[in-house]
Amino acid sequence: MEQREQQMERRTGSVGLLVVLLLAAAAVAGWQWRERAQVEAELSAQYQRAFYELISQVENTEVLLAKSLVTASPGQQVIHLTDVWRQAFGAQSNLNQLPLNDISLLRTSRFLTQVGDYAYALARRAARGEAVTDEQWQKLRELKDQAGVVVEQLHSIINDSQRGALSWREVQRLANRRLSRGESRFRDGFERLELELTEFPTLIYDGPFSDHIERREPRGLSGPAVSQDEAVVIAREFVGAGEGASARVTGEADGPIPAYAVRVERERGDGAVELHVSRQGGHVVWMLDGRSVGEPVLSLEEAVRRAREFLAERGLASMEPTWASSSQGRAVIPFVFVQDGVRIYPDLVKVIVALDDGAIIGYEALGFLMSHHPRTLPAPRLGEAEARERLHPALSVETGRLALIPLETLEEVLTWEFPASLDGEPYLVYINALSGAEEQILKLLPTGEGTLTL
Repeated sequence: MEQREQQMERRTGSVGLLVVLLLAAAAVAGWQWRERAQVEAELSAQYQRAFYELISQVENTEVLLAKSLVTASPGQQVIHLTDVWRQAFGAQSNLNQLPLNDISLLRTSRFLTQVGDYAYALARRAARGEAVTDEQWQKLRELKDQAGVVVEQLHSIINDSQRGALSWREVQRLANRRLSRGESRFRDGFERLELELTEFPTLIYDGPFSDHIERREPRGLSGPAVSQDEAVVIAREFVGAGEGASARVTGEADGPIPAYAVRVERERGDGAVELHVSRQGGHVVWMLDGRSVGEPVLSLEEAVRRAREFLAERGLASMEPTWASSSQGRAVIPFVFVQDGVRIYPDLVKVIVALDDGAIIGYEALGFLMSHHPRTLPAPRLGEAEARERLHPALSVETGRLALIPLETLEEVLTWEFPASLDGEPYLVYINALSGAEEQILKLLPTGEGTLTL
């Protein structure tokens, strides 16, 4: 009898322990669910804020363009056009914050860039006392109408949201996985916007982001035409694909540099690498590795070293990094070509490094391939000390270096590049090494993720 009671007590104790464990597991699961729900809510709020700020800034861009059309005062033109530039680039920044990696927003981003850059170019003309021509006025009117189309399409996405077709939780999920086609009205709205923008005429003007610049004849292509099979070999060698990896041409791209689109799939099935290989010369125009990136363990300095090694291994040893930035476990590092100690800024290459293992997951050489060619650089007429005297006396200035920079007219000028600071805020100032004119000022924004320029 006593033994039976002891057995009952042991069973009761086991059941009690099991209940306690189950309750504890349920509590932990509930806590994790609440934490996850809170994170999702915070991300959704961020996306919603970025989206509504995008709409507001595009609306402001349209209004400011309208004001610039009826302004007779050069001073007011400078104010309105400068505000257009600020609003357009702010809109682009918010557009880039949206989790829409699975669709191309190239045309939308390009439109915002071109609106801002065109307005800035006209603002500089107005500041110099140059009147807006009839052709430029008409172009501003077209841009205003086009901005109205963008606003209308963005509002249609809002209307979908109000009808319940869009949930911001769905937007948050877009950041984590690719939805099947037709599953997201939000994405469909932006795809409709991209289609609308294909109807816009090409914007041609003297600015660094205009379409006619991309339609220049590439100056950095060398070598004979390559076949599709040769392009596959080039792509495999560029990404270091193993023998078990498969690679094939998936299509052809026209654009400023006609190229083969190549897809390299790894042997273990852990993602694929997409590349464009130029049909002339077999140069890699860009490469993007679609694999996921883990928690960062490398510093920006280590990422720069790895990117430099990558370029040197591919015959681009005469490159120097400018400034680096990091986000979401990836470091983006622009490099410029260096000739005779002079930084050649038009010859730009961008490298993306995964900060979890140092792998190169992105590469873009369009600027380099479009601009690179043998140059005869002029001898500077001003020495560093003479150029330094042209700087504002309130600046704290570091040692200058020679740099070739592009102007809005696409003309390249030799300058002295001076890192400087005022009240602890850093700048880059460019003084023409031949005439002594102040050509360009960049405001540097140091952040926890690197350095940006404005």
